[in-house]
Amino acid sequence: MEIRDTISREVQSTSLFQGVPTRLLGTKMGSTAIFRQSINDFPEELALKVISQVADRSTLYNLLFSSKRIYRITLPILYRSIDHQMYKHPPMIHSAVRTLLLKPELARKVEMIGIRDPKPCQQFWDLKSWGRWAKAEYRAKVHEDDEELFLAGSQHLLSPGLLESGLPTLEHLMEKEEAQVALLISLCPNVKRFLLENPSTPTESPRFVLDYLVLQILHPQIRDGKLLQNLEYLTTVTERLEGGQGGFRLSSIATFFLLPNLRRVKGVACFEPEDDLFEDFECPIATSSVRELRFFRSAVCPKGLSQTIGACKALEVFGCDWAGLNVGWVEINFPLLTGALLEQKRSLHRVRLNTAKHFNSWPERDDGLVPPFGKHLKEFDRLKTLDVPASALIGWDENNVGGYDRLRDVLPRNIEDLKINEFAPRLLEMIDDFASVCTEFCPLLRKLIISRRHADVDVEDGLKEKFAKLAPDVKLLFVDGEEVNHFDSSIDGSI
Repeated sequence: MEIRDTISREVQSTSLFQGVPTRLLGTKMGSTAIFRQSINDFPEELALKVISQVADRSTLYNLLFSSKRIYRITLPILYRSIDHQMYKHPPMIHSAVRTLLLKPELARKVEMIGIRDPKPCQQFWDLKSWGRWAKAEYRAKVHEDDEELFLAGSQHLLSPGLLESGLPTLEHLMEKEEAQVALLISLCPNVKRFLLENPSTPTESPRFVLDYLVLQILHPQIRDGKLLQNLEYLTTVTERLEGGQGGFRLSSIATFFLLPNLRRVKGVACFEPEDDLFEDFECPIATSSVRELRFFRSAVCPKGLSQTIGACKALEVFGCDWAGLNVGWVEINFPLLTGALLEQKRSLHRVRLNTAKHFNSWPERDDGLVPPFGKHLKEFDRLKTLDVPASALIGWDENNVGGYDRLRDVLPRNIEDLKINEFAPRLLEMIDDFASVCTEFCPLLRKLIISRRHADVDVEDGLKEKFAKLAPDVKLLFVDGEEVNHFDSSIDGSI
């Protein structure tokens, strides 16, 4: 149905068929149009346009067998995206590498690569059952018919510098799926989007075979400017087969920040909980072209955030969602974060911070240990969108100790959208105070969203009336706070 529906839409919208009587394109039987022509009869331009819009990979695969002409058109489209599950069926990666070595023009068409861990299935559901299955079924050795081809195609990875370090060896490339994946990536010069699940370093214990080997092969090549030079978007995800806590280390992805065209980095479940255990971030300060940096469900210490942010020349978007899947203690220090972000104040225009899941498990803020951003936030003159907990702006003054800044004293002048995603003591008092000076201190503010803990209709209506009178251009909204769910295991691993 998908390919037929796509053909129907394209035929109706393509200028090639404008003015052509419907009777020549097809006839009606009930409400279904039946085309007299197959896609193989379409002009090259239209066939390419139709097939390019088919999202289902199995449909694209089936199209390969419809005719030699459609095979020629479809194959480059099919290879625009390669998504591979490791440690499950290595012949699939062997087939892809073989095809790219024999057809280098296809390798230049690859724009997206996803390398993932195996998903639970009937044969295995955790590491222990995978081990039993793998002992009998898992074979990553390249077929003898392909050995000569793989050897010839991997000479760029078998450089003397790498051989001196012991990796990769010919044995690795012939027998280890991780090395074969690295070879595939190295063959594709125009990759723009790359997803890697569970990036590992040699200091971590392997879970499957040699998990770290992929990056140990790629990192020297990246440093030498030999691969992934067109990469724009990196996604790294921790989604362990066995579940549990933990996550990837920042050191495993630091080398990617050296890439000249990398603009967006998304990390899901990064685990750097302590400054003392943090491994240095390899990318030198203010050298990376990354403009958008987002962490989700992560536990990242101040030192880790500072070095990662500091590596960027002109960061425009920053976000961090602490804890979540990886519930664990990590210091959240807004002043230290402000200090790290200050170097980006001339470029940063969007910031999102969420601490709800972290503080739900480790409520150290009840002891007054969470200082706010402070007045340095006013120096961010390009900041347009701010989505943060109230404690980041006004502190956590549950016992009315005082000494914290008012909302009016910390908000950047050019802010347009402000969302306070978590409640804090004295927040409504601060909002009431801010209403009378809103247009003076933040003249561009248009939307203010308050995430409440408990609804107080009278107070909320009073504040809305006050804003309507004193700051009519500002839309004030109160929304229910998000429910904290530490057991939600869904992870967005899209590329």
